[in-house]
Amino acid sequence: MNNTLTMKKPLTMDKTDEKKKTSKALVRLLAKIFIIAMVATVLLTVIGGLFISHDNNMFPGVGDGDLAITYRLGAYHTGDIVVYEMDGKNHFGRVVATAGDTVDINEDGQYKVNGMVPYETIYFETKPAESSIITYPYTVKEGEVFILNDFRDNDSDSRLFGSLSHLKGKVVLLIRRRGF
Repeated sequence: MNNTLTMKKPLTMDKTDEKKKTSKALVRLLAKIFIIAMVATVLLTVIGGLFISHDNNMFPGVGDGDLAITYRLGAYHTGDIVVYEMDGKNHFGRVVATAGDTVDINEDGQYKVNGMVPYETIYFETKPAESSIITYPYTVKEGEVFILNDFRDNDSDSRLFGSLSHLKGKVVLLIRRRGF
């Protein structure tokens, strides 16, 4: 009997094999990064949006510097906080009336929707905008919404320009950034 062990030469990788393996891994990583970037782009441009509040027209609900993620698909309902564009700037506002509703704002600081005073957790005095061409009672057109700011002293909302049909989205997530 022969008790000799045969020794095999250890397996070694060629440097070219190692480079090929590394380049394949890099290509796979870049492909994954590209796919993630495309999905994020679609989510933030078609389905949703990302906006920063640059004023206090929705104080205390949304403050200056708050970051909002919006959803563009679906219907808008009374009470929704939305992002709209006016004079080339994005603004935040609250939907107070939808298509077919009648809004009446008087000089006493009170507004009514369909003849009733809406319930609000914080009372905001609501007067007509001084330079508005809107006459009350105002009926919201089909496919549009009537928006009021929570901070009603700032009248850059539907009291000034009427109801809106093209909104940038409904706020679904609000990230407080005050103090940073």
